[in-house]
Amino acid sequence: MAATFSEDILSEILKRLPVSSLIKFMLVQKSWYHLIRSSYFKALYSHHDEKITYILFRASCGHRISLRVNDKQCNQYSSVLSPEGIEWDGFGFYGISNGLICLSTGSTLKQVYFWNPVIRKYKTLRDSPILDDPAFGFVVASLAFGYLPKIDDYKVIKIERYHDKEGKPQSFVYVHVYSLSTNSWKTVKKNNFMGFENPEMDSVFVNGAAYWIGTADQLWKSSNLCLFCIEFSNGRNLGIWILENEAEIKDVWTKKFTLALDKFGETPRWWPENFRNNDEIILMKDHGFECGFMSYDIKKDEPTEVIDDLSNLFSALNVEPGTGCILASLFAENLVLLGDN
Repeated sequence: MAATFSEDILSEILKRLPVSSLIKFMLVQKSWYHLIRSSYFKALYSHHDEKITYILFRASCGHRISLRVNDKQCNQYSSVLSPEGIEWDGFGFYGISNGLICLSTGSTLKQVYFWNPVIRKYKTLRDSPILDDPAFGFVVASLAFGYLPKIDDYKVIKIERYHDKEGKPQSFVYVHVYSLSTNSWKTVKKNNFMGFENPEMDSVFVNGAAYWIGTADQLWKSSNLCLFCIEFSNGRNLGIWILENEAEIKDVWTKKFTLALDKFGETPRWWPENFRNNDEIILMKDHGFECGFMSYDIKKDEPTEVIDDLSNLFSALNVEPGTGCILASLFAENLVLLGDN
């Protein structure tokens, strides 16, 4: 085959295969090995429109993830133990984007990791700088992580707010930006920045900027951002809003869909977890430690699948039922970090 097809044609064929197959094909011959490891092929694989997507399940307690095929059967693709060499006490997931997972530990989030669970490799980022001043008592930090397709790069944005020894927050924050392409941090100090009250809120990374979302009226400026909003007027409803940039200086929120959550009853409650594909979202059962998921077709306005028996998922995650909730995210394979130690 190598003698029949040019490198360009071979690349077009290989980019449609799952990563597990590509890893095996690297052992066929040296030319395939070097092609799959090349920056050219990695970029091609990262940007093509037919990438295979999975549903990534993880437990709130435990160090294992389960990748499942993004179809009606939701069969398991692989179960992956978090990499050795990372201190897991107090670890947290700080974003999943284009095949990489961003992890960190501790309250200062000093040590940050990129992890590609498909190729079983991780990268320890250089420590972000921390202000060493005895006048301050402690620092509260937050991370946002995402991939920028226009520049083919992964970024981490970290915000640190310092407090004095009495616990009073300072009026400034330090913003650190990490780039995978340069493996380096850049730092800027922002004064009079009291609007950032709670850096421990969940963050998102969209179009090159990081945003921290609290409630519907606590949204930092963004673009092309989707927001799940629980609305309590006329019952309990799920509103899906899209922030569309109609002009360079004007952003407009547009509601795309409203789902009446009360139709499922008061117990258990169902909460939005993530999109499954263009027409379906994943709803998670909120009933103590009882887990369950529902796929809901937005266009048809009806559930397509309810998953109540999660015994095999608990087994894949190596956790006992009742020890914590299970979270779900959309995940796309990638070759990032292939070739790193």
